Amino acid sequence: MIYIPVPLMTDIVRRIGSQGFRNLGPFIVVEPFFKQIVFSREVLIDVDLDEFMFNTRLGREESIYRSFLLRCVAEGHEIARYIESLRRLTQDGPSVEALEMLGEVTYSSIYAIFAFAVMLLCWLEHLNGPLASWPFSSHCGMFFLLHENNLSRENNYRIREKRGRKSGGE
Repeated sequence: MIYIPVPLMTDIVRRIGSQGFRNLGPFIVVEPFFKQIVFSREVLIDVDLDEFMFNTRLGREESIYRSFLLRCVAEGHEIARYIESLRRLTQDGPSVEALEMLGEVTYSSIYAIFAFAVMLLCWLEHLNGPLASWPFSSHCGMFFLLHENNLSRENNYRIREKRGRKSGGE
């Protein structure tokens, strides 16, 4: 058998997974060596999970793909965190943890920005009644501004800090 170094094989499997998560199935079944590579952080963080976004049945608790999605969530894959946070918010009910998970990925996806804004509105309505949703526009305005300008996390912090100073925070 020809020896291929593990980092090179990991890169090959990562590139295959970036074309679609279903392409990793044969590697999981073949032998434990490849299964270990597929479930490595480098592969899970870069795998293409777009199919989960548009076919939400794949992320349900009874789905055979759920354990793979949860491994991606654990490694910090943004789409996986987005899908899991929406599932928790809609099926388990509002929670701070799920809303924070959704808020962490809002800077990278227009879908996440929209979902965060809707969930925030629903959560405020749920907790405090209809009058509590007036801050909604200020929260959404901030996220849409950040998305349009494509700012990094560091710049996001600076903007929030400046807004705090302008509103009398100094």
